[in-house]
Amino acid sequence: MKNGGIGTAFTELSLSLAAEGYNVTVLFASKIFEEQEAEGENEQGKTKNETEKKKKEKEKAKGGWVGMYEKAGVEVVVLPPSKYVNTYQGSLSSHEARCAYETYLWMVERDGEYDVVHFHEWLGLPYFVTLSKHQGLHFGETLLVVQTHGPLMWSSIGGKVFPVDYNTIQSDFMERKAVEYADVLVSPSLFMLTWMQENGWVLPQRVYRQFNLRREYLRVGAEVSQREAEGGEGRRYHVNELVFFGRLETRKGVYLFLDALDILLKGLKDGGGGSVEGDSASEGEGDLRKTEWGQNSYLITFLGKFRQGRNNPWSDIMKIKREKRWGGNVRIQFLRDMDYREAVAYLQQDNTHNTHNTLTRRIALMPSLTENSPYTVLECLAMGIPFGATNVGGTAELVRETERDSVLFNPDPQSFAEFLRRAIVRGVQIARPSFDLTQNHREWMNWHACLSVRSHNTRNTHNTHNTYNNDLMVSVIITSHNRGKLLREAVESVGAQTYRNFEIIVTDDASDDKVTQRELASISEEFKKEGKGWHVYISPTKGTLSLATHTPHTHTHTQQIGRAHV
Repeated sequence: MKNGGIGTAFTELSLSLAAEGYNVTVLFASKIFEEQEAEGENEQGKTKNETEKKKKEKEKAKGGWVGMYEKAGVEVVVLPPSKYVNTYQGSLSSHEARCAYETYLWMVERDGEYDVVHFHEWLGLPYFVTLSKHQGLHFGETLLVVQTHGPLMWSSIGGKVFPVDYNTIQSDFMERKAVEYADVLVSPSLFMLTWMQENGWVLPQRVYRQFNLRREYLRVGAEVSQREAEGGEGRRYHVNELVFFGRLETRKGVYLFLDALDILLKGLKDGGGGSVEGDSASEGEGDLRKTEWGQNSYLITFLGKFRQGRNNPWSDIMKIKREKRWGGNVRIQFLRDMDYREAVAYLQQDNTHNTHNTLTRRIALMPSLTENSPYTVLECLAMGIPFGATNVGGTAELVRETERDSVLFNPDPQSFAEFLRRAIVRGVQIARPSFDLTQNHREWMNWHACLSVRSHNTRNTHNTHNTYNNDLMVSVIITSHNRGKLLREAVESVGAQTYRNFEIIVTDDASDDKVTQRELASISEEFKKEGKGWHVYISPTKGTLSLATHTPHTHTHTQQIGRAHV
């Protein structure tokens, strides 16, 4: 992933490990997804020239972040396409499956080079790698860590997008198995681990909740804490701008934001406004009309990109409709091209030039319908940015328990509107994180230090591939019927095992497919030339697969028999 929470988490981990002196490689495996995105853009009417311009912009941006990694001592590899993958379009028809299998092939070529490999679970990227280790084929000396940041089915349902095709079901299966076969599962929230268990996921034995990293917070977070301490406990800021902070999509709550503003601003437009519900202040003090929002124009900002960065005209349509609905005093702006540093800097800006010469701040709003452990909330907590967020998923785990009621609200328009009214009338306070940022960073680094020592000791004492009894003869029986295209793959897969004391026996149930017949003849001839005692048996009558399966038993002298069916 090149951006979003997953991209941020892995960038922070890789740079932090490199700063500790580890050799770190980042495999950028989203080439196929970029192609898929380009196809989607073309479907929305983009011309060929526009698509080419977009590609050049991506290449320029790629050079920027690759340079950032290299400057930090991190090797960056863009996953190259494999010719091998293109021969299996039937079973690897989806972009996700092809990308996962290309990643597996790349990893196999480097088996044993890495002590620890971190994957995200999204779209099943680690599926073939973890499956291979689960089957004892590869990666015996590598610890495979899967981090869960947002499974496809969880995010789809949260965004009210329900599975409608085979690829979605396939990706869900790959994600589940990637997690099940992982050596270690790490989640930034307890919420996500609970959600997985409640929805039938099988988790590995080693499971950890560890908050996300952000190296820049270690210094700035301490400065923010000092500044707020000097300002006095409970210091409040006046709100001069409402900022939707996040991708402009359903799951991130963009429509919930708009509905809450409809409720909030309707009173002002109609001459109402009312008092804050439950406010014990003197009469008139809780009246929204008495604030600068009620007497002057007000600014609403959308700070974030459209989903997948596509050129969506929705913003212009919404802007016209909402400005008309909300009245002449409202101003709407879209800031869609800022990176996270620019976005945080924008939200951090103080503004003391108001009529009362008091501290005013923008308030970041994250009304997501569902979340795991959102970086947007963590950024606000660490950088001292006033914010409000829906109390969903693992968001509350990030906020100090005594301060959750002041910044979290229920995910419905009325509760959100009430929160906004309180923030404008009373002002907002700076909330603090529930954990120590420096200690969290130290725990991540210490864990990897222990892993590297353990891996070094393991490599010096034994090879995990060779812990079997090499005197044990194993017969692998491959049964087939009209599956010539996969038969060769199955034989080569067995032949590639690191365990060498085995034989291969191919049994065919009277295939009448010409491709299969040619492949059987070719494999039989190769077995004879190699002189290993491997055999091909062809049943003369269709429907005798069970007999064909058991016939070779009389020809083996093995203690273990394994079967594979293609």
